Amino acid sequence: MTNGDTYTIDSSDLERITCMNAGIFNTRQARLNGRLYDLEIEEVVLNDSMNEAISMLNAVIRRINWWLTSTKNGKGAVGALARKLSKTARKEKTVELALAEEQLGPGRLTKNCALLNQDMLAIAYKLEGRKITKKDAIRIMGTHNRKIKAMVRHFERGMDDFEYKVDSTERKKIRSELEKVRNKIDHSENMRHRIDEDEDFSDEPIVKVIYPGANGPTDPTNWQDYQARITNGRLHVDGKQFTVTRANWISNEMIEVTLSQHPAKFLVAPLQPVDEASRADEVQIGDIAILAGHYIIIAVPGEGEFSWGYIMTNYLRINSMDAGATQSKRGQNRRAQREVLSTAIFV
Repeated sequence: MTNGDTYTIDSSDLERITCMNAGIFNTRQARLNGRLYDLEIEEVVLNDSMNEAISMLNAVIRRINWWLTSTKNGKGAVGALARKLSKTARKEKTVELALAEEQLGPGRLTKNCALLNQDMLAIAYKLEGRKITKKDAIRIMGTHNRKIKAMVRHFERGMDDFEYKVDSTERKKIRSELEKVRNKIDHSENMRHRIDEDEDFSDEPIVKVIYPGANGPTDPTNWQDYQARITNGRLHVDGKQFTVTRANWISNEMIEVTLSQHPAKFLVAPLQPVDEASRADEVQIGDIAILAGHYIIIAVPGEGEFSWGYIMTNYLRINSMDAGATQSKRGQNRRAQREVLSTAIFV
């Protein structure tokens, strides 16, 4: 996780956590007797005020469009009143209103926060369930807020155009609705500024999936060719041999092993959980590693009269492999030539 610790989760939760879908997910520290935590992903809608403002503004637009249509056609009470009062109009029009289209919002804009034991792990911004950047969220809100505020100013100035055409009660009602729209947009602008001040986090809480990954312990790509036989009472194993150059314990049940002259990192598991004091007995830098099927055989050179053979000290199950950096074709061919099967005789 982004807090630097390692946890186990249910495989069915992986996609939902990665996508930052709202919910509560069980996570356990990946160690012996690790504590159980709730990973909570909270979702907050950022543009509720904006959407309410757009809905209220559209109601105003429909009303004004009705006025404009009625006065233009000279029909109904509004048209009659307009014709009667137009002869005695005392003010020039400051803004001539025209038929306007109803406004559409950007969609559901949310802020999804992943918290583990009250610690913030990730923040993702989403538009209609799809992740967007924080910068895009701020831009989308700013664009719509400015457009709505401009329309409010336009309609407020245009109310003078209806001074002798529409009942004063109706005009007051529209002005009141426009003021409510302005207040909603002010609230939306405050929300936009708060987003801008938010601390930056990763947009997902999981840094790396160790297991299960793209390949599991029985995936064919994990299989390492080998042959084994008993000759003269000795176990002979024909397999690819390497030297352990790094052994990083991720948890009591997971080790990241790097081998000399091999580009992949192996994620392996001991036969049972191992506490920190006993880890050196499992694998050490400099050990011989022999790839055999879904396992890595750990061995050391024999001593004394058995110096010609190997002593098997352990074997680790391969859970997955990280192929590492992409190599050139020439590099792959050279490595393939080095990776020939050699025989290890165990005493």
